[in-house]
Order: sequence, then C-alpha cells, then structure tokens
Amino acid sequence: MYLIKVRFLKDGIASGRDYTYWCPEEVAVCDYIQINENMRGQVTQIDVPESEIESYKDKVKTVIGKTQKFIFTFGEGQEYMGHFVVVWANNDTIARADMISAYGNKWAFQYTEDEWKAGEHGKAAALGLEVETEIKFEKKVEEK
Repeated sequence: MYLIKVRFLKDGIASGRDYTYWCPEEVAVCDYIQINENMRGQVTQIDVPESEIESYKDKVKTVIGKTQKFIFTFGEGQEYMGHFVVVWANNDTIARADMISAYGNKWAFQYTEDEWKAGEHGKAAALGLEVETEIKFEKKVEEK
C-alpha cells in the first residue's frame, strides 16, 4: 500500500485541500484516481511519510485505484451526432461497458485521452475550434 495525498475533482479540476489516502497501486503526481464509487481526485503527493498520519492512521481510507479519461463519439445519423461523452474508468473495458450500459451500441468511436489529443479533435481544440460538444455522462444504475 502506498500513502498519497489527493485533491477532489470539481468540474474536472482538482480543487480544495489535500486529503491523505492509502492507494493499492503505485501512482504518480497528477494521476487521476477513483476515490470511491462517486468521487474522483488527482494525486498531489506520493510517498507521504506515515509519521504525518500517526495520530489518525486507523481512520485513513483506501482509494479504489487509478482511473483515466476515455472519450466516446457519435456517428453520422445517430441521435447525438456532433457530440462526445467523457467516461472515467480504470480501464478501456470498463469504460466501454459503462458506455454500452448508458447508450447501447448507438455510438461510434472510443479514444483514450492521449489519442483524442493527438487526433483531429485535439488539433482543432488547440486552434480554438469546437468540433464537437461534450454531453454529460451519467452512469445508469439498475433499480432493485
């Protein structure tokens, strides 16, 4: 287990104060992590000395693990053509499953954040052009 400091994400931006967590995997500063089922954060410090948490060590929680951004687009003739969805997940398989859960097979392509930035979308954004509009992704929850 690794002891790290994290800032919560608010509208995709790390903000507020740092919180200390245990992490089950090695991470780097600036990595995104899934704190719990609903919250994500950004790592602000790694290798935090245990002496910093000595007085409350038994209360420090463990994060789920590293997460990353995946971008899904919609194609010609689809309901959300010209839009994209950002899905945060631990890997591409989970991201794809979440997207299928929310939109079925009515979407076109899946990209990692690096692929998105390296492609035409990233080049257009660098020029200040908006090629597509993001729509908020909401994971569907099955009712029991």
